[in-house]
Amino acid sequence: MNALVEASESAAYAVARDPQSPRTSDAVTLLVEQVDHYLSTGPLAEIGRLPLERRATVSPAISASVQRLFEGLRDMLSVALQIEELGGHTRWSAQLMGAIERLESTFARLGISVAPSRKPPPIVLRDRTSTPDAPSFVVANVTRRPQLEPYIAIALRDAQTRELQPGHWYADLEPSPGVWADGASPEECLESLADVLHEWLVVKIAHGDHDIPVINGINPITLVLG
Repeated sequence: MNALVEASESAAYAVARDPQSPRTSDAVTLLVEQVDHYLSTGPLAEIGRLPLERRATVSPAISASVQRLFEGLRDMLSVALQIEELGGHTRWSAQLMGAIERLESTFARLGISVAPSRKPPPIVLRDRTSTPDAPSFVVANVTRRPQLEPYIAIALRDAQTRELQPGHWYADLEPSPGVWADGASPEECLESLADVLHEWLVVKIAHGDHDIPVINGINPITLVLG
């Protein structure tokens, strides 16, 4: 299962960078092949041969990995569906959807539940430099863009964090309107705030906005676009 999760995360990274490239299509195709191989020869087949009482004790042991796998798969499928809604196309959406359906069917038969993701779905925007005949897209929130990490780290130093009520923390960034998050602890709150800031930056850059604050001489537009 760990190898399959790693393959899913690798494919998700490719989707985040360029969802329509041949390299991304190859990555998703390889992932689907690994899914089918895992379903036919991996530990799930062994679990399926166990008596029901033993199966109930084994399934929880892999539930965390299953949840992590499904979050990546659902994120990638969400990207493909949003691209189609925006008038684009990916060559891998149908095969990924089929792999997800096969996994869901197998897990349901084994009594392995997959909870809905708590993460917001990825954001897909049409790239401002694309043309109607050759649309291209920007993806946020599948994986964090490493170019933006130095900016995010510095920006979070000025985060305004406060406890609204016991166990409910809130944080925002005054220079970046609309960037806020909450959580059960200051640490969880700031972690969520970093994700929100990342999404906000990618959306602003994709829209061609130039009112993003420059912090300590670091301009996020330059970090992404050069």
